[in-house]
Amino acid sequence: MIPLGDLAAQFALGSELLMSVVAPRMNKTIHGRLEGGLLYTSAYIARIKAQVWIMHATHAPCSHGLAILFVSVKCTAYHAMLLQFQLATTQLPQHSS
Repeated sequence: MIPLGDLAAQFALGSELLMSVVAPRMNKTIHGRLEGGLLYTSAYIARIKAQVWIMHATHAPCSHGLAILFVSVKCTAYHAMLLQFQLATTQLPQHSS
């Protein structure tokens, strides 16, 4: 997320000039969304969507196998969380003496 006001100040440009240069290039050479003077990059949007999905997945009644089957998750944090859950819920075999 990049505030256009900060970007204009960094390069000593007027906000209107920067907006007139950036707006026509949206989704052509600049990939992202421009809303309310903020430029949301595609990477930022993807991270937020992944965070929302993880929050939803942790609160939705669904098996993790089904979630992985239907959604391709490329977030290593989810996989780490899943591994910790599996390790915590796995019971070790009891040894008889």
